[in-house]
Amino acid sequence: HPSQGAQAEGAGDNEAHGYKSSRQALPPSGSGHSAATKASAAKRSYKTQQRIRHPQFGEGTIIDISDAGSTVILSIDFDSVGVKRIAAGYVNLEIIE
Repeated sequence: HPSQGAQAEGAGDNEAHGYKSSRQALPPSGSGHSAATKASAAKRSYKTQQRIRHPQFGEGTIIDISDAGSTVILSIDFDSVGVKRIAAGYVNLEIIE
């Protein structure tokens, strides 16, 4: 019966290593809330038809704002390169108008 003991011991090891508890702990109440708060703050700070400046693409006009989970996606029509979709939290956009 040593194999039965090994199986039971292995299952216990999984729990001891946090495999079950880590699944439950993945969405801690604080992190989900702060990501949602960041996304809503970003959405409030940008408006369609607003002029912005991107460090690489230059000046452009926001033509659409959408949510992708906890990220705000801006569709921006840049003067020099056309329309690009940008995650608002990953680049420093300067509002110029």
